[in-house]
Amino acid sequence: MRGTKIEKAFVAEHPITSRLKKFGFTEDQLQQLTFSSNTSDTPFEHWSFRIPNGVAAEAYRLLKAYCTLKWLILDNPPDSDHKRNANDYLAMTLAEADVVIGQRTRELQSRRAKKLRGNVGDNNMSISMIVETLCSKPEHQTETAKQLWNHFISELDVHSLSPKEHANETTKKFWCNYDFKGREKSISFGQFANLTSKARRRLKSGLPG
Repeated sequence: MRGTKIEKAFVAEHPITSRLKKFGFTEDQLQQLTFSSNTSDTPFEHWSFRIPNGVAAEAYRLLKAYCTLKWLILDNPPDSDHKRNANDYLAMTLAEADVVIGQRTRELQSRRAKKLRGNVGDNNMSISMIVETLCSKPEHQTETAKQLWNHFISELDVHSLSPKEHANETTKKFWCNYDFKGREKSISFGQFANLTSKARRRLKSGLPG
């Protein structure tokens, strides 16, 4: 099965996916969209995919971007020239007028595409991506950052990050340590609350009609 539940949710809620749905793509059509040729001997720019009938011309570029998004997030390929070229292509597509979601969101997506070395766990998800996907779930949309904290800890565990929660009874502050490529890192509740606020602002901005 390609991708974890949280990765599939990230792809499903991605601006490229939303844009394709505005062009009339159904869930079944989106599921079938994937690269048909991505061998190690074929340059990324020549990877092919089947174009469904009746697709609007302005949606063509988004089709390859969507296939690229699925390959990067769901397949989680190892580092290679193909992966770097795919990251650059996705970032370039997001920067174009076809997917205009505000300057700050475009910069965020570009950083995600070009700096995967900052991602955590074994599934290509960064801490910010985990928080954003958590905030996007209907059952969590009205919850405060404090209410989301335990869910966040659970998600870190799902991603094999070995979270360990800590608290200082004197200062009443709490934080979580987690494994980052063999090194222990930490995130405080304050940092998590800031990420939650930023994620909700991005989700609220959405795409222009």
